[in-house]
Amino acid sequence: MIEAGVKMSLSIDHTTTYDCNFFMSMRALHTVNLHRFGNKNKITMKRLVQLATIDGARDLGFGDKIGSLTPGKRADLILIRITDSNLAPVGEPYNALVQLAQPENVDTIVVDGRILRRNNKFTALDQEKVIREASDAVAGLRARAKWPS
Repeated sequence: MIEAGVKMSLSIDHTTTYDCNFFMSMRALHTVNLHRFGNKNKITMKRLVQLATIDGARDLGFGDKIGSLTPGKRADLILIRITDSNLAPVGEPYNALVQLAQPENVDTIVVDGRILRRNNKFTALDQEKVIREASDAVAGLRARAKWPS
């Protein structure tokens, strides 16, 4: 489809019971492509990162606002610790992101210029409160539905 010029992107749309891990999604797509086509139709590591970033933003209609580091767009950044043992020393950055990176390597997240996570800790929300409120909401739903424990 990519070779035919079909606009594509990589997304995760079911996060309630599956891990929302873009690194694993890029890795899985790379592996499936490699096993299916070998070196024919090879998707590069850079292309996989583009599918997960700018192409996703473009497909959602937000390509003019997010998805790449471009003057005039929102300052959305994900900073990865390349000193972690599974990444160091980094040879080729795109390869490291797709083949080696894990969510645990994410150090800082900046959305629209606001730091939401730093040093692997949330800065803009109370994680314990969010989990407690979500747990209470689930318990309430289960009780109203008379769902077995």
